[in-house]
Amino acid sequence: YYVAEYMPDGYTNQGMSLFFRNPQGYLYSIKQNLYVAIKNGYSFRTKCALSANYYAWKRINKIKDKFKTEYKIPFIYKVFGTLFSSKFYHNYKKEVKNRQLK
Repeated sequence: YYVAEYMPDGYTNQGMSLFFRNPQGYLYSIKQNLYVAIKNGYSFRTKCALSANYYAWKRINKIKDKFKTEYKIPFIYKVFGTLFSSKFYHNYKKEVKNRQLK
């Protein structure tokens, strides 16, 4: 446990803006998390959710994956990730629209 002070301009509040400032870095971190989930035997649901998040972020930012080849995503998670990415995609799309209005 640790004691911390919530700051209105802190990381929690600024999360999405940090992701949008470095979309490729965020994509890489999602892919790393998926790789760790696969290697450590996380639940199928968790792996599918991470995969869907990965493909949605990749699609919204039109990023090509140029990361290390050892982080290959197995075919089953590519399929489920692509199928279920629409939920994440619409959330990201809404965030992009809100940012453009500001």
